Amino acid sequence: MGLHIGLNRIARIALGYAAGILLPLLTLAQQSKISAPHDPIAPRAKRTIPLVPVPGSIAGGPWIVDAHDESIIYLKNVVENASVTITPVLYLSNGTKYQLAPVQLAPSGIAKVDVGASLESMGVAPLATLSGWVELQYNWPWVPVCAFIRVVDVTRSLVFSFGFAAPGPLTSRAEKATQSQVREGMWWKQGRT
Repeated sequence: MGLHIGLNRIARIALGYAAGILLPLLTLAQQSKISAPHDPIAPRAKRTIPLVPVPGSIAGGPWIVDAHDESIIYLKNVVENASVTITPVLYLSNGTKYQLAPVQLAPSGIAKVDVGASLESMGVAPLATLSGWVELQYNWPWVPVCAFIRVVDVTRSLVFSFGFAAPGPLTSRAEKATQSQVREGMWWKQGRT
């Protein structure tokens, strides 16, 4: 019995010594992080040259609004230090033009424009089958917005996304006649069921 008590006591002493040696080593491994030396980042430069607003626009589509389809325009301001005003203009397939309320985008801000709700607020029948394209107008020296249209048909599980593009350079009719252009697109027409 005395030998057993002596071995137990020796084991406790050995464990105490081991803990006394290992515990500081474990705490060394958990040292707080030391940040790497680096050059400080300079503050953002203040705009010194005033921007001269230039009217511009980008166009996209198609959009479709009916009992099954809804179209939403998504807008993102790519200017990080200034707000931008975007005016969506809807063009119906028959040429009718509807100018929607301007959208004020905060710096780097985003917004959505529901085409169906916008037309309904202007007195256009909400369940009519309508389609067309959109023009986004702005006053900025360059294109300040990134945008796309998403057409969603939940009942048929269809989703189409269409981007916007700036109009190409103006050319004369003679130049247009000599240029060949290939345009690809997508259209959908409901058949009888």
